[in-house]
Amino acid sequence: VRCRRAAHAASLAMMCASGVAEKYNYDSILRDYCHTSSDWGALPERPEGATTLRQVQVFIRHGARVLASDDFCWAGGHDPSKGNFSCALNYLENSIGSSGKTLTPFFRKTFMPEDNGIWGSCETGQLVEAGFQMEHANGQRLRQTYVDREGFLPPSLETLSSEDLDRDFFIRSTNVHRTRQSGMALVSGMYERKGPLEVPYITLRSLDLSRENMLVNKHICPSVADREASFYDQLGPSDAAAALGVCTKLNPAITQMKDCFWWLTHLVDCLMSRMCPNVPFSTHNASIPEVFLADDSALAKHVWEVIDKVQLQYFKAMVDAGATSAFVGNILSAAELALAKSGGGGVEPKKFLLYSGHDTGPMLPLYAAFDLRPEAPYWPSFASMLVLELWDTADGPVVRWISDGKVVVGPMPFEDFRKQASSVTAKASSCTEGADAGVISRSASLSPNLPPKMRRFAASVRPLSFLAVALAWVVAAAFVARCRRRASGQFSVLVAVD
Repeated sequence: VRCRRAAHAASLAMMCASGVAEKYNYDSILRDYCHTSSDWGALPERPEGATTLRQVQVFIRHGARVLASDDFCWAGGHDPSKGNFSCALNYLENSIGSSGKTLTPFFRKTFMPEDNGIWGSCETGQLVEAGFQMEHANGQRLRQTYVDREGFLPPSLETLSSEDLDRDFFIRSTNVHRTRQSGMALVSGMYERKGPLEVPYITLRSLDLSRENMLVNKHICPSVADREASFYDQLGPSDAAAALGVCTKLNPAITQMKDCFWWLTHLVDCLMSRMCPNVPFSTHNASIPEVFLADDSALAKHVWEVIDKVQLQYFKAMVDAGATSAFVGNILSAAELALAKSGGGGVEPKKFLLYSGHDTGPMLPLYAAFDLRPEAPYWPSFASMLVLELWDTADGPVVRWISDGKVVVGPMPFEDFRKQASSVTAKASSCTEGADAGVISRSASLSPNLPPKMRRFAASVRPLSFLAVALAWVVAAAFVARCRRRASGQFSVLVAVD
């Protein structure tokens, strides 16, 4: 059996050494998604006719990580006797005062293996060493291009003041360990530390997840829930039948398209977190049911093909719903400021902006908003990287998009980019269509995923009273769902960030 499984793993990666087929058939998905090379290669030379580089905006998905959720994969999927995750990469944490002075010694954070979400020494979704190295390589490629070749960014941070850093650099991450750590890894690749910094720290900016606009967020765009329901109801018959067919076969408890959609995205994670050779899972393919690996991994590749296509459609629907408008507005504003002769209102334009996040944001929303991924596979790889360059030319400013080391759009006149981005930001007006403003204003900041009865109840109670009721309801529901999963293997959709 082990020999057969090893053969299946080899067959899934066979196209690593061959050319890409006319139609992508997911034979090389192991290589493509896991990013086994760990390096996208050198970035392209400047566009023909470009004179001055004005700004670089970089968007990344975190590097390779372990399984992001302990929800149901398959019967026995979380049995520790069938394998576990092992994380050597970890965190040192301390506390600092407003001046940057350390107030405590460093503490090394580790996860206890006894009763964690996933078996082993890892937090669910934890970045692994290979993932750190991927982002470090991204940083090295950015340095080669924008420090060494173009001379656009300073060669070292060691002599810069905090004012210099804040003037030229903007580093932002979702408030999740793996994305913060990935952003740090990228910066460390750009600027290897050779001596003490003039400043005590580099600022990494973040938002509460409830206010994060890199992600599809019901707090920011309240109509998302209604638009999601419409998306599932109006999904093309062939796509819906293909997705529900897989769910019916593998997880009969699921009967609704919404639950099927999110479970299939989770199932891909269950498979790839075990199959990726750069993710430290002890038994890899030996822990995966034979049904996925039989017949040249036909079912695993079919699952991929089904959800990959539907997921991109989902994010295009969310762009139309206005869920990406706020973030694209940030991107456009930063670029417009860079083209201004002086900072507007005392705000200086940034030369380098980094956004570290997830496949579900910023990557897929940007792929969908700017048509950056016209061909499969659409799902962003580990450590996928988008670069938006803004250049001056004799004919006016131009922009171009670089995805994983290759130009995918442009160079195009900045005015064309502005129109495209503005068409996305204009959809922000859709965010309140069909939403009950009275209910939203009272309850959205507490829990946007409460059932309709609870949301209506929220409008009639005081905020503090509702908070107590909502917390009790969420804790009880989570406990019951967990017990049911453990007992019967049913899946409960709880994951929003991947």
